[in-house]
Amino acid sequence: MKREYKLLTALVISGLMGFCAMPAEAAVTVTGETSVRTFTGNSDTDSANGNTISMKDATLTSGEYAFLYGGYAESGTADNTVSISGDTGFTSQGLSLSVFGGQVDDVAHDASASGNTVTVTLDSSAKLSGQGMTIYGGNIGSGNGSPTEGVTYEADNNTVTMNVSTTSDAVYSVFGGNSMGGSSSGNTVTITDEGSGTYFGVG
Repeated sequence: MKREYKLLTALVISGLMGFCAMPAEAAVTVTGETSVRTFTGNSDTDSANGNTISMKDATLTSGEYAFLYGGYAESGTADNTVSISGDTGFTSQGLSLSVFGGQVDDVAHDASASGNTVTVTLDSSAKLSGQGMTIYGGNIGSGNGSPTEGVTYEADNNTVTMNVSTTSDAVYSVFGGNSMGGSSSGNTVTITDEGSGTYFGVG
């Protein structure tokens, strides 16, 4: 069954757990078998822009959750690129991968997670049976904070594109941008699923 969604929206929240730092303005590739649970295209700087991180033919082997960030910062992320491709997946059921083009944790100050791109292209051999994947083009907040009065949040003009062939028990949540009630305009989510995956909160 072929299903396609194209939306200009944004919304919702997610829970995060830590990060591992890699050089800023980096081009990072994750491939093969790995037990690492958190990947980021940059170190934790005030401006995480222009980074690229790719996960190709990767097998995640441990932990209940894993996290993949294009840019991770306290105040602003922009123009980061994340790609997931090939037969990337997991070694056991019940695991979940959270993917962020740009992530900003600090909600006490003005924050922007805009202009990021996430592309997921998985073939039918991807090990996704019983798995979950949550994808944000841009996200502000860590899921356990509240908006600060008078502070500006922007998660605009992010792009998420998925071309997958999934099993019926693979579950996805896909969001162009989440700005904790701030601006979240011009985000685009496009999904083409040649299989029968289940989608929640597409927007």
